[in-house]
Amino acid sequence: MLQDLKAIAELADEQAFRANTKAPSCMEDTARLANKAFSNCVTDRTSPPSESRKWGIYYVVGIVMKCYFKVNRIALSRNIMRAIHANTDIPPLEQYPRADQVTYKYYVGLINFLNENHQAAEEDLTYAFYHCHRTADRNQE
Repeated sequence: MLQDLKAIAELADEQAFRANTKAPSCMEDTARLANKAFSNCVTDRTSPPSESRKWGIYYVVGIVMKCYFKVNRIALSRNIMRAIHANTDIPPLEQYPRADQVTYKYYVGLINFLNENHQAAEEDLTYAFYHCHRTADRNQE
């Protein structure tokens, strides 16, 4: 659902930009909603571990970070990363689907690069590159 919302927001902002009707803000609204979804995943304490919303954290984080990068609010990604590192209840990244691991490492690598933390950026981006699905040529460019 969040993925569809992001796609619709991209189209709506593009259409609004072409029509010069208003400043595009649908993607910002989508980022806020995705951030709320992230908060719901992180704060899930009642579900049994196998049914926990925590298993959706990295999927939602990927969408949130894509939105933040689209609207040039990259600094907000640090809050997401801080929340993940501060929460000890979250299963290790390696237990999540590979696609979520790659997306997370890619965006963390970009953030590290922008913060001039080149060693960490190289590690994260290299991880994302080598763990990317082999048919995902566009992602490996």
